[in-house]
Amino acid sequence: MSKIFLISLFFIVKLFGCGYHPFVPTFSKEGYFDFIKSDIKNPLFYNAYISSRAYEERKAYYQKIRDESNINEWSSYLGISKDAAFKLVYKNGLASVIKDKQKRKEFIAYKEALKNIKRYDTDWKKVLVIFQKLYKKSTLDFFKTRIAYNIVRAYHHLKEYDKEIEFIDSLKRNSSIVWEWIESYYAGAIKNKGDLVKASYLFSQIFANHKSDAYIGYYDFEIKSDKQWNELLKLAKDREQKTLFHFLRSLKNRYSMIHELKYMLEIDKNSIWTKRLLNMVAQRVQFHIFANYDKEEKKYINDFINLLQEYHYDNFTNFLYAYFSVLVQNKIADVKLPTKEKELINYLYYVKNLKKLDEKELSKRIKEVENLYKDDQDIINSLRKYTFSNIYKLFPKNSIKREFAYYYTQENIDEDYYDFRYSFREWSEMKKLKKFIEKKDKTYIEKLLLHSKANKYNDNFAKLSHSIYLTRKGKYKEALKIVKTLPPCPKDFNDVYDWGEKDRQRASRENPFNINMSGNNRAYDYEYFYSQTKFLKTMIKLKEVLKVNPNSDIDNYLYATGLYNISFYGNSPMLGRMYKSCTAMTSGSLETLPEAKKYYLKVLKYSKNKELLAKTYYQLMKIDFVESMLKLEDKGYPFKEFDEFRYGYGNNFKAFSKPIVQNSPEYKKHYKELLRYKKTKFYNKIKQCVVFEHFR
Repeated sequence: MSKIFLISLFFIVKLFGCGYHPFVPTFSKEGYFDFIKSDIKNPLFYNAYISSRAYEERKAYYQKIRDESNINEWSSYLGISKDAAFKLVYKNGLASVIKDKQKRKEFIAYKEALKNIKRYDTDWKKVLVIFQKLYKKSTLDFFKTRIAYNIVRAYHHLKEYDKEIEFIDSLKRNSSIVWEWIESYYAGAIKNKGDLVKASYLFSQIFANHKSDAYIGYYDFEIKSDKQWNELLKLAKDREQKTLFHFLRSLKNRYSMIHELKYMLEIDKNSIWTKRLLNMVAQRVQFHIFANYDKEEKKYINDFINLLQEYHYDNFTNFLYAYFSVLVQNKIADVKLPTKEKELINYLYYVKNLKKLDEKELSKRIKEVENLYKDDQDIINSLRKYTFSNIYKLFPKNSIKREFAYYYTQENIDEDYYDFRYSFREWSEMKKLKKFIEKKDKTYIEKLLLHSKANKYNDNFAKLSHSIYLTRKGKYKEALKIVKTLPPCPKDFNDVYDWGEKDRQRASRENPFNINMSGNNRAYDYEYFYSQTKFLKTMIKLKEVLKVNPNSDIDNYLYATGLYNISFYGNSPMLGRMYKSCTAMTSGSLETLPEAKKYYLKVLKYSKNKELLAKTYYQLMKIDFVESMLKLEDKGYPFKEFDEFRYGYGNNFKAFSKPIVQNSPEYKKHYKELLRYKKTKFYNKIKQCVVFEHFR
């Protein structure tokens, strides 16, 4: 399970103080175990509250409902299909589909008026005049409501809030979805006039009752003082509304949720808002238990368990209390639960406290609980993830089963996290893995291990992975023998993406024995093709030549360049790597670079060819650069300041490279040597290199 680090602040007791709102991350249920049954389809009830992304998700969720409701009304009123209504209202559908002449006439006029409302730079004074005239002419209530809505919009944008309120109060209400939108503008006008108490009451009702724009109630509910809060409470018509106010206030500060929840439990423990907040807090607590949490989060979790200890009064709260008692306090709580929930809790406790693994007994117990939840695949999936997360250390070290169990919940194929398959790249381990896969009479636990999403083992992957492993070790003949058994790479392969999807021979869009002027290994000549087999054959030939003539400058140079280019920093990294990253500096490590450096130094020793020497010094400087960068990274140098450059959004390589070259005596030394070859054609090509400016 991936580890997530969170920003947390001290619990804020003063509810309406002016303070910083912490970032609380959106969480994915795929990343942890979820045993709390909850409908979180509505993004208003996720645990990530403060972010533009969360706002866009919520808006999009309600926009879909808004559009569907609107189209349903148009379809019903005009007597046409929903598809026809959609084309008519949102596209450029022909009004001829409207059979009623008066409806068609008013629709054409209404659609023409809408053209004056633009995405940007709308002349709202003009819009107001046009729709006011149209409102007077309209004889059909359906159109008058929609025209009125646009008059309200115009008043609002013109900040004529008194006129907006007066106009809305004069309208005859009907059941159209449009009235939800008018009510939202009305509440906004009240707020803009400074009456936060009345506005917040209206926004609370929007949040609770509107189908198409409830998110507006969430964002615009705003109480700034205890005095305003007490005035708002006086407006509550019943206990349900009081719990609603507390619910909305809790969402403005995640660290006061438990505080608010206690109030709500005292007011009405059966309120929908009390139950909803209980669910949301429980989800958050569950998330932080299974992720990394700091001292303050630990306090938050303990506060919630203490609250549950005081308030567990039905099946749901009894389950929460029992569940978190196991997870945090490692004890079975004395509460009444339905049979299957009781068995689930007992199983979680059993797995959490396993010291020695009995696969047959564990297989028997997990099957029993899964049978109780056979209609709930989410619970079953969580059961399995929870089980393997707790027991993987009970398998022998370096065993096949331990690898399977450790990576059971891993689903990302990324070398930074050493994907499950990549951990079996040595051939002997591949054979052990295959033997385990083909084993007969497996226990249920073993069968589950083999169905992990992380397990994408197949023979071709095993062969490719081991061939890459052998290439990095310099065992080219062995690698070639394996590669020849793989499907060939097609000439039209995509060097950027195919390697992540296809377990077949590799190829490069660059010549791995040429050097690049820049460090860009993602800009390709899509007409060029250099196969993995050709690379291996060339490296074998070069190795054999160097055995006979170890002083050959050109062969030492070509061999060194081949080693450099199959590294993370070369032009053909996928001939020497299973995966690559374009931004993570440490994921590249040094790989084949020390070996390449050894052969480049031989070129300096044996060559008198000035062009070749200039190229060799340049390559050595590249290796010096990498070595210096990785040393600085290990020492904690703040490279994050240059993230815009690293992630491709900026062009500040000069600033990024400055500390690297200035902290590398080797780089400076090789640069001075390179200057001896200023008259070469090669130097003329590279003399504008940005990092050279640090020495001018």
